[in-house]
Amino acid sequence: MAAASESPPPSSFPASLGPGARPSQAGQASPGTTLREVMDIRRAYQITVDPTSLHLGYQLDGQTRRYSIPFENMPIGALTKRMCFGGARGAQVTGIFIIDAIRGAENMTGQQLSQTEAEGFAKHSVKRIQYAVMGNLVAVVGAYAVAYRGIKDMKFPFMKPKDPERYTAFPNRFYPILRGSGARLMWQITRFNVYALIGLFAAGPVFASMGDVSMMAGLYQDHRTRNVLTKMKEQGGFNRISSNRSRPGQPKAQPQQQISGDDLSSQDPQQDQSPGYGGIESYNGDSSFSAASVDNDDQSNLPASGWSQTPQARSKQPQERQQAQRPKSSPTPTSSSSSDFFFDDASPVADNDSARANRSRTSGSGDDSGESVWSRIPQEADSSFSNQSSYSSQPSDDDQQQQWQRQKAQREFDAMLEQERRQSGREDYWQGAPNKSADGAGEGESAWERRRRA
Repeated sequence: MAAASESPPPSSFPASLGPGARPSQAGQASPGTTLREVMDIRRAYQITVDPTSLHLGYQLDGQTRRYSIPFENMPIGALTKRMCFGGARGAQVTGIFIIDAIRGAENMTGQQLSQTEAEGFAKHSVKRIQYAVMGNLVAVVGAYAVAYRGIKDMKFPFMKPKDPERYTAFPNRFYPILRGSGARLMWQITRFNVYALIGLFAAGPVFASMGDVSMMAGLYQDHRTRNVLTKMKEQGGFNRISSNRSRPGQPKAQPQQQISGDDLSSQDPQQDQSPGYGGIESYNGDSSFSAASVDNDDQSNLPASGWSQTPQARSKQPQERQQAQRPKSSPTPTSSSSSDFFFDDASPVADNDSARANRSRTSGSGDDSGESVWSRIPQEADSSFSNQSSYSSQPSDDDQQQQWQRQKAQREFDAMLEQERRQSGREDYWQGAPNKSADGAGEGESAWERRRRA
């Protein structure tokens, strides 16, 4: 019962992908991607064959490398030379195999092969091609021999012999193209090709494996390539396809780790001046200050060694920058008719700030004169952000509770104003109503005005 209850977790993949669908690992290349990468690499191969030498050219790490390998230094016989390098197609296939082996060895070891080492790789690569060619010949000859045994009864692979009179029309008796002896000849050729195809599929992998074993054994036994194979073994072994891809030891981009408070003093001072750093100095919450609005004169007065300062000095920098920028902002009219509308004295979250702003307007002193409530909000956020510890990115519980209470009070007040506006239905509600009666206090006034006067 316990085993039955332990069912696998539900999959996040669609059902069309099947029950075995798994996400691919990061950086894991698919077979199609590997094949395309290898094909792109092989497009730069240059192969030329003359009666005495084999000329190879390729690119690795942005550099073009060339080898000229004489046939007498491999060495190979005349029959092997004709089998592997006879014709343009054969020379191309053999040359690609040799370059894959040489380039893969250089890519894994990180060192360019010498002339003798390249000749050793070429010799044993030709042996591998020789096994493949011999395997094809053996498969075709063996398939033709088997097909010749059933030439009289027209036996096809995996089928019982049938009456030869059935094969008097080719390709079928409904739409014949050939009849009589011509049709029987075409059926015999078809039989031989089917047997040859099956022989290639059966014998090809066997001879390819024999060629790989012979090649690796020869590379280890050859004094010219033994040291190279030892270095390649330390990197994971030799593979003709994967060895030409990016080396496993190449450095990869690591994700940036979060910097702790203890590591701030050990950082480069120039990092503090980077505009892309999201620290305290790059906070642009205030509408009167932005990274693009700082003048050259103000930049020269700012401290250059940001990380060498103490946390208390760094927390005061936003306030100093705001004070340096505020005199340059356009002044706000001080008349009560134009400024009272922007000072939200009736708001439950702006009681103390409104009083300070009114006192500053009356006395004509203070840095906050003429500022609107919308410009005070970013300043308050910046000030509260600077007062917190520079090493902490999470606000305290008391600050969260206070902020929640302020937001709740503001929402209740906004709802009350909206309800009164709907009940009054007046166009000039937001302008306020004058007190037409000097005796009746609050008569003809909206809740907005009554709250402000209170």
